[in-house]
Parts: sequence; C-alpha cells; structure tokens
Amino acid sequence: MNCSVLNLDDPNTWTNSLRDAVYDESTWHILNDDCAGEKFQELRSSPEYVSDPFIRSLRYKVEAIIRSEYTHIKVFHACRTEYPSAYLKHGILSSTKERLESTARELFEGLPDLEKSIEHCSSYFDMYGGSVSLYATHRFAPKCYLEGSHYLSMLSGRLGEKAHERLSQKNRLGQSVFFVSHLPIRWLEDLNIVRDSYMWSISSSLIKALVSIRENDADEYELSPFAIVVFASIPSENVVSIIPEETSD
Repeated sequence: MNCSVLNLDDPNTWTNSLRDAVYDESTWHILNDDCAGEKFQELRSSPEYVSDPFIRSLRYKVEAIIRSEYTHIKVFHACRTEYPSAYLKHGILSSTKERLESTARELFEGLPDLEKSIEHCSSYFDMYGGSVSLYATHRFAPKCYLEGSHYLSMLSGRLGEKAHERLSQKNRLGQSVFFVSHLPIRWLEDLNIVRDSYMWSISSSLIKALVSIRENDADEYELSPFAIVVFASIPSENVVSIIPEETSD
C-alpha cells in the first residue's frame, strides 16, 4: 500500500516535524520543567477538561502535523477465528446484530431460554452494534479479545454450562490472531464512522512518548492502550498482515 503510515509502536515512523513540535527549545523547556506537574497531567485529559492553553495548543499542533504528513495509521484488531485468511480476502466485517444473533442461534440451538437470553443481551448492540474495535498499539494492546466473541461469551453466561461447553469447543477450533490494518487518518475524525474524534488521544500518546524518550535518552516508552471503535467494516485492501498469538509478544 503506497501511503505514509503512522505507527505508534515504531518511532522511526515519527517525522521530524513531530519531534520538533515537542523538542523545540521553548516547548521542551516548559515540558521538562513541568513533566510531573499539572500541565503534563492534562495530556491525559479529554479535550473538554483541558484548561491549560499551552497543552491545548501543543496538542492541536501535533494533530495538524498528523493530518498533513500521514495518510494512514497502523492499527490492530484482535480476535479468535477459524479462517484468518478470509479477513485478507473480505476485510474485517463490522459486528452486526443480525450476524451475531444468527451465529448464536446456530451455536446454541435447542438450549432452554435461548430467545429470551438473546433478547436480554440485545443491549450489547446499543454500544457495539455495527462496530469494529481496533488498537493503535500492538505492544500494549489488551489480549482479552483473542479469547473469542464477547457477545457469545456474555450469552453463554446466561445459558449455562452446556452453552459454555459449546462455545469452548468452537473457540478451540479457532486461532487467536492480530490483524494488522492501515486505517485512513481521516476516519479518526469522521463522525459518520466514529462517535468521537480519536485524534486527541493519538496526539497525546505521541507527546507523552516523545517526552519519555528524551528523558530516558533511549527509545523506551509506554503507551496507554485505547480502543478505536469504528462503525464501518475495514476493506480488504487495508488489511495488510496477520500476527498469530504465539508470535505476538
């Protein structure tokens, strides 16, 4: 894929403009003097809670650089599936209510109170229906999503031991993998695709990482993992590779 890809796990993909925004003498003087103080703490805050004009201005500056110098961001989707290669052919499909409920009825067919339990768990779709959950970091991404469908797990919890056995058997047939994708930067702010802009979280992560690297005098830093929930399927041309669980550490 011919594009400029931002990878939060790889400082080599961070442009000089990003580094200059943080390491500029006047900016670094303030960050270095106050890295444990109130200004630096506001990097962890949502936009509506940031009162410091310096931090707000720095985050806006980093956001503008991301928009102008990158076309995509590298993201990771964790799941357990029997057919990993199908994702390279068909993309990562969003979790629609119809598809998940159809899978549940097939898997748990004949169990008592199935329809009542499906109805009870319908609230899941108010939050996650039609979405794909992604992470902008692989090293620090939670691995709970590698265990299988959260919806089916929630449903089996209501249906009892037989449902749990069937789900466990299904999961044993699958393989835990991370799918690596290149997500268009513009998607991060398109409110037809996301409920809230993720640019703020990404700019804050980069600033904190750059500060940590300069302070440690080495490419050592941590990122707080945050989910990027997009309400759209990821096209196959954007899914670039697969990382099996056994090689994902």
